[in-house]
Amino acid sequence: MELPIRCKVFYGLTKEDEATLFAIQTGNATCLTAGERLRANLVAENPDALYFVEITSNAGVEFAYDGIRAPWKIYCIETAYELYKQYGCERYVEMLRIINEAWKGNVDSYLAGVIRGVARFISVYEGEYSRERLVQQLARTHPKTITQLAQKDTGSSANRHMRQILRIYNGASREMSLPLKN
Repeated sequence: MELPIRCKVFYGLTKEDEATLFAIQTGNATCLTAGERLRANLVAENPDALYFVEITSNAGVEFAYDGIRAPWKIYCIETAYELYKQYGCERYVEMLRIINEAWKGNVDSYLAGVIRGVARFISVYEGEYSRERLVQQLARTHPKTITQLAQKDTGSSANRHMRQILRIYNGASREMSLPLKN
C-alpha cells in the first residue's frame, strides 16, 4: 500500500550543520545511542563535546563509541556526560584517575554504578578522605563486587554504590573511618 511521506530537505548545510541536526533529532523511529549523539556532536565541532572527550582522553580513558565494552573504555557515555555536567570537570577527571589507578583499566570499573558511586564519594567526602587510601582499598575489591552489593541496597544508584565504596574505604580501620553521609 502506497503511503505519502513528508520529508524535509535542507540545502546549503555544512558537514557540521548536518551533524548538529543529526545529534538533536528526536528519534521518532529509533533513539540515538549516547555514542552516536556524541560522535555527531564531535563532527559538528560542538565545543562542549570536544572538551568532554579531550579531558576524558587526557585522564587515560576513551569512549566505547561502538558500544563494545573494553579495557580503558567507558561504555556508559551518557552517564559519564551526566557526571561531568553534575560534578564539574575537576571532580569528573579525579573520579576517572582514581578508577584508573585502582583497577588499571578493568572493563567492569567503568560500569555506570561504579563511576556514579566513585564520583558521589569524592564529592560527598571532599577534603575528608585520603586519596591514597581510597585507591588502595578499591584495588583490593573487584568493581563487580561493588555492583553486586549495591543491588541489595536501597536508594539511588549513586548512593547505593557510594555506600559500598565507603564500606570498602573504611574497612576495619577505626582511625581512618568516615561517617555515612547522604
